[in-house]
Amino acid sequence: MKTCRNILIPRKRDYIPKDAYYTGLILRKSIVEKKEITIIQDIQSGLCVKVALPALDRIISNIIDNAIKFNRPNGKIEITLQSNNSSVILIFRDTGYGIPPDKIQHLFIPYYQCTHKGATQGIGAGLSLVKSILDEISGKITVHSIFKKETIVTITFKREIVKKNNAKVIRDIKMTEPI
Repeated sequence: MKTCRNILIPRKRDYIPKDAYYTGLILRKSIVEKKEITIIQDIQSGLCVKVALPALDRIISNIIDNAIKFNRPNGKIEITLQSNNSSVILIFRDTGYGIPPDKIQHLFIPYYQCTHKGATQGIGAGLSLVKSILDEISGKITVHSIFKKETIVTITFKREIVKKNNAKVIRDIKMTEPI
């Protein structure tokens, strides 16, 4: 077992995206294992965003769910968390079915769905909800896809600087490799 860093919940609605997506992966571990999906992570530590935790969980959960749901058996999901001077950037790249170019512009319309042979379908509310949340917090989402090859979802948040001594440790997460 590998012990991940403590989950830090800073005060005043500042949250760490890394911890939210770790939790999302742990909750979906059995699905990932069943489809034999490999998770690759490139994570910059110490990054915080100012957003309510339920909203951050909803954003990340939807993107992870889609990356798993629309991926191929034995596929791959790469998760990158990085920053620049003003933004925290969370990138999900999957080796799934991809999205036809003419469908990308419709992804954020409520209840719109791209159909993929062999993929579980939802109701089409997820990405429109994610976009609405990001619009409220001045965040951004972009989707790039190569049909039948990959999809890259990039989420950009305003960067917040939070000192570690302003954070409260709420629990440790234990997980096995490679997640």
